[in-house]
Amino acid sequence: MIGRAQLALLALLLGAAPQGAQADSDFWDEVRRPGTRVYRDEVMRARRALRARRFNRAAQLAQEASERLPDRSEAHVVLGLARGELGDSERGAEALERALELDPAALDDPLDGGQGADLLARAGHHERAAILLGRLLGRMSEGPNRQNLYVLYGDVLSVLGPERLSDAERAYREALRAVAHDPRAAIGLALVLHRQNGDEDEWRQLAELVATRGRVDELLNSLPIPDSERFARKAVALLAIGDRGGARSAWDHAREGVWADHAARASEALR
Repeated sequence: MIGRAQLALLALLLGAAPQGAQADSDFWDEVRRPGTRVYRDEVMRARRALRARRFNRAAQLAQEASERLPDRSEAHVVLGLARGELGDSERGAEALERALELDPAALDDPLDGGQGADLLARAGHHERAAILLGRLLGRMSEGPNRQNLYVLYGDVLSVLGPERLSDAERAYREALRAVAHDPRAAIGLALVLHRQNGDEDEWRQLAELVATRGRVDELLNSLPIPDSERFARKAVALLAIGDRGGARSAWDHAREGVWADHAARASEALR
């Protein structure tokens, strides 16, 4: 067996003598797992390219790194985020899912985690996005990023069905506590209250606030939720301003997924 002294001598002969604690750590990591040094360099360059919005280059470097050491999570994270920025939400989400399988803490960084949760939601991975957001929000301090993630948390929870509706309500209320007139949180909470048969005055006021601001379709199209959920939000906005015919049509388009029965009942009530 080659001892530490012999390996150090080998490093000197190869011109790779460690310099300082980090270099020493890098050296022994490379000894234990050949390719680690190149992998780290590729991931670092991929992250730089991602920050510079050179998404194709970031994806290329991250792909190469993930093939070099496929059981390490960092490259899969960068690859997923880069693919998401390139508009390939499904393959981006697949890379993020792989990263989380390898390391449940792979997206614990608030920036990576927030972007990752949004990408997972847009790809329809709402359960995974909810788990990730719950993990992130429990450790984040007050601020705009936290408020935005609470809105996203409400969006993904509300998609998951009646058993998560109370959690969605709490998430939206936390977001509105920080930014009282956030239209995305307001329309989300209005729909939650409607589904809960909650305070009618409150959901109407919230929905009316969003409807009277205008550009409702633009707002709804930006959300990482299924089309049926967009139509359900549109329905409560139209109800709030008295457009019963438009609301009924929107409810009819919302008759899919776990909330299909609710949409059907809401539509019938407007006949």
